[in-house]
Amino acid sequence: MNGLMISAIVIAVAFAAFAFVMAFALAYTFGSSKIAADKRLEELKKREGDTEVALVKNRKKTSSRKKKENENDPFVKLASLLYKQLQSADIKMRPEEFMLIWLLVSVLPGLVILLISPNFVGIALVAMLVGALIPYIIIRSKKKKRVKMFDVQLSDALMIACSSLRSGLSFTQAMEAIAKDMDDPIATEFNIVLNEMTMGMPMDEALERLNARIDSQYLPLMVSSVLIQRQTGGNLSSILEGIANSIKEKMKLKQELKASTASGKMTGLMVGSMPVVLSLLLLVINSEFMLPLFKTDIGHYFLLGAAVLEFLAFVAVKKIINIKM
Repeated sequence: MNGLMISAIVIAVAFAAFAFVMAFALAYTFGSSKIAADKRLEELKKREGDTEVALVKNRKKTSSRKKKENENDPFVKLASLLYKQLQSADIKMRPEEFMLIWLLVSVLPGLVILLISPNFVGIALVAMLVGALIPYIIIRSKKKKRVKMFDVQLSDALMIACSSLRSGLSFTQAMEAIAKDMDDPIATEFNIVLNEMTMGMPMDEALERLNARIDSQYLPLMVSSVLIQRQTGGNLSSILEGIANSIKEKMKLKQELKASTASGKMTGLMVGSMPVVLSLLLLVINSEFMLPLFKTDIGHYFLLGAAVLEFLAFVAVKKIINIKM
């Protein structure tokens, strides 16, 4: 067993231990918070009766006390951040469960490769790195897809709100109509807002929490307009209609830009993949010519440099053809 393999095993074990400790700490944080909350609820039920009014009455006091207690706790901050990311991606999983899965996906492939052959240290380290990135990529992908769907639905939701307001309904009733008539994810998100308001949370805070959960390009404009209208007054239906029309125009322009840059993306992908394809062809046709790249130290350096340059080229092309609005 050489020194490199020992180092890899030590790194893998240390990483596994760290992830296990983090998962345990998150589980303890969430578990202790839940136990404390359950105890407070039981005491409240005994003292004031099992009613929603009693729960709402004690809510603000409990919330402020919990904020002070958890303000400087790093595990609570990490758990809250991870919980928000999971919620934004609509992944029905607790933070500690996600951490344990992340641990398994990160460490197990590398350890299995090392057990199969101690000589595959480099491959094992790459497998661990790829495994560690997979959960992050999944969260990012699901979150991006969900936000995109939310943005597509938002203009229609605002038009439903406009119709409800012009019919004499309140904005709360307009949100109920959105939650009832629209599909996920926007229906689910507005249902969360309504449930929070039912439990005693002010509308302003519930809408701000919605804004924090959904990393939407257009939602902050809607939330700001509603909050300002509640303070200063004005015709909210006309404001929301203007926002809905603006969103539709921007979405239309985005589709046109996407169509016009599609050929550029395809060209960049083809040109960027040509070195890889040609290298594989040469390896098949004349393997002796390509083997020094894989068997010598200088060949490894050349391969590493080529991989870095290839990655930078893809990033540069993506930056050029991606037009942000």
